[in-house]
Amino acid sequence: MAPKRKQNTGASSSSFTGNRFTSVENEKWYEERKKWKIVEEKTVHPDIDAVFKLTEIFARFGWAMMLTLTGAYYPRLVREFYANVSDKETGYAEIQTTVKGRHIKVDPDLLSNILEVSNTGPTLEYNQTGILSDNSYNEADARRFFGLKTNLQTKYLWHIHARLLVYLIGFNIVPHASDRHLVRRIDLYLLQKMLVGLGDIEGIPLPRLLLKNMKNVVISKQGSKNFCHPLLLTKIFRHFQVDFDGEEVAYTNESNVLDKETMIALKHKLSNSGKWYFADGIGLHRDDDEVNEEAMEDAHDDEAAPEPPQPPHTTDPAMAYLMHSMARMHTRMDEQEARHQRFEERFDTFTNYYYSQHGYPPPDPHQ
Repeated sequence: MAPKRKQNTGASSSSFTGNRFTSVENEKWYEERKKWKIVEEKTVHPDIDAVFKLTEIFARFGWAMMLTLTGAYYPRLVREFYANVSDKETGYAEIQTTVKGRHIKVDPDLLSNILEVSNTGPTLEYNQTGILSDNSYNEADARRFFGLKTNLQTKYLWHIHARLLVYLIGFNIVPHASDRHLVRRIDLYLLQKMLVGLGDIEGIPLPRLLLKNMKNVVISKQGSKNFCHPLLLTKIFRHFQVDFDGEEVAYTNESNVLDKETMIALKHKLSNSGKWYFADGIGLHRDDDEVNEEAMEDAHDDEAAPEPPQPPHTTDPAMAYLMHSMARMHTRMDEQEARHQRFEERFDTFTNYYYSQHGYPPPDPHQ
């Protein structure tokens, strides 16, 4: 007796196999998008982390695990995961799909368990126009706080910490589709919560945010998009005991690490004294004379990267901004005092050298 054929809808396909795609339409979806880029997650080099405390900042949200995703992933299985999503039109509550014959259901509870992260707080709703789910958030205050007036570019952010956090968010939390120099509204929101505090909300549920990212890959009608979270998906595949035998495998490498080379590519420079600064002279604040001077000085005199701002004890954005400004003023006063001390030491060195060459001190320019 001839074996039964699996019933499918749509046109036939000679390459269609039941253990790969759940419908001809899903196979077509795969073929049309298989050249999309896969955005790989990033980790942080210990030397960079020791200076900027990025893992510590992620840990405030319980998100430190997101900076540990590294190793092998399976490009074809990542694409297959998205291709076989059963509902590509609506809903962010869960994803049901099939990978190499294994039925997979991804929901917030699963992600919470796999990543060991909290699912506490209201679902973060946002679009290109702003944040929809947090009425206490004021984007104008956040822009002022981080030095972004009208230009939402990473180079205008006051702190190196902020630029690096936006970089990591764009790979590990809400992957970028295109311009990585742009500070998206979701970046700015997460940045404020990470560095200033949660304010009136209880938390940001990472599992639901990750589900939204994944679902947006298949909901999107754009001509170009990226596949996201390949290393996280590999953890999910292992959880469901997907067979990896015979699969194309890719590995993360040094290009996936935020290290010295990445810092330089992001237009930061390392002075001879081992301090990082922003190479285009914008530094902590575009209008800071101190920072513009820093970029022009001898590399020995470059200032150290500032400590990450700590969350203030208030949820009032105006008060938080005032406290932040006062702290910056005190820091700048200390830095100016240290700079003045270095100038005095230079002058003494010059005076001693002049005396050794001429036998008398240099003339006083004020006489």
